[in-house]
Amino acid sequence: MIQLIKNVGNLYVDSFRGLSKNIWLLSAVTFINRSGSMVFLFLTVYMTSKLNFSLVEAGYVMSCAGVGSLAGAYMGGILSDKFGYYRVMFWSLFLVGCMFFLLMNIKTFVPLCIFMFIANLIGDAFRPANFVAIGAYSTDENRTRSISLVRLFINLGLSAGPAIGGIIAAYYGYKWLFVVDGITCIVAAFLFVIMLENIEPKDDEVNQDKLDDQVEKKHFFLSPFQDVQYLFFLSCVFLTGVAFMQLIYTLPVFLKQDFLYNEDQIGYLLALNCIVIVVLEMPIIYLFENKYNNLNLAAIGAILVGLSFFVFNPSFQIAGIAIISMVIISLGEIFNFPFANDYALQKTNTQNRGKYMGLYTMTFAAATIIAPTLGLFLAQTYGFTILWNCTAILCCIAGLGFFMLRTYK
Repeated sequence: MIQLIKNVGNLYVDSFRGLSKNIWLLSAVTFINRSGSMVFLFLTVYMTSKLNFSLVEAGYVMSCAGVGSLAGAYMGGILSDKFGYYRVMFWSLFLVGCMFFLLMNIKTFVPLCIFMFIANLIGDAFRPANFVAIGAYSTDENRTRSISLVRLFINLGLSAGPAIGGIIAAYYGYKWLFVVDGITCIVAAFLFVIMLENIEPKDDEVNQDKLDDQVEKKHFFLSPFQDVQYLFFLSCVFLTGVAFMQLIYTLPVFLKQDFLYNEDQIGYLLALNCIVIVVLEMPIIYLFENKYNNLNLAAIGAILVGLSFFVFNPSFQIAGIAIISMVIISLGEIFNFPFANDYALQKTNTQNRGKYMGLYTMTFAAATIIAPTLGLFLAQTYGFTILWNCTAILCCIAGLGFFMLRTYK
């Protein structure tokens, strides 16, 4: 038993070895930024309870935020290719931090819609640039683990954010949510430029003839919209994303209505997802990285996500089924997201990485916009069982798509 524990410990430690200092520092900056992501978690409650917005008005504001996220992801990708990830990440963090100080003074509907669009436009430009930075700071051998390390710190930050935000809102008021969020973004921006090395090639170091030859020999495309295989891949990512987002938007409602869970029980269950990710993702990625086809692993992950919802069918429900479902979807996330990210990065070079990862980020943003409307409509109109079956079908289609795509070079 002692030897087994020692072997498991060594495996866990080994899974973190060999990653660059810049990846660790990037993860730390991301953690600080995500820990401060409190405003959006409580924004609907703030609008309805403090600003006296109707639910419909609050929904419109969040829709404007979603559209801003889509536009920001696309803009961030283009700007990363044109000006470099380093500048885009700094200015995104710094400017969105400043936006929070303005947002806390916006009290009316139309201005809030406009400012939420702009805030998400600026803030979500960070995401494709972040992917580009991971590609720059990692090697082909450890890129998937580098992605997972950043994801681990994102999950840690997202775990801390709601708890900290709830305390601040309850004891100090919503105004301080905006203040703390703004400060953490600005601090993260300056820590980024202080701690992280800019290893982007200078303009005079770029040999255009060499890049053109690279595009031709390695079948790189200057634009992701020319890459049919990549667009097909993104359609699979989109289907998986729509299914996975039911974890956030419809599963809590189901647990409340059908399982009679209290809010704290739902919170504990959702926290289990973060715990599984933090504990298991890096060792699992370490065991599978560079040993199996990324698309095969992404397909397995998509199918696991579908299975996690399918088990809520009445014929499968047993004691502890919600916990079982949460473990399954966490494993699905571990297999799908990092290996899908890595496949997307493999499709890029230094000239098109921002555009590719911008479109990749947009795909998730689109899934985030569509998932709650589609999921809640199906649940209300046809019942949760139909919703879970449809979700499982979407994931099976996505998994099949990933499997089909792996046969093409």
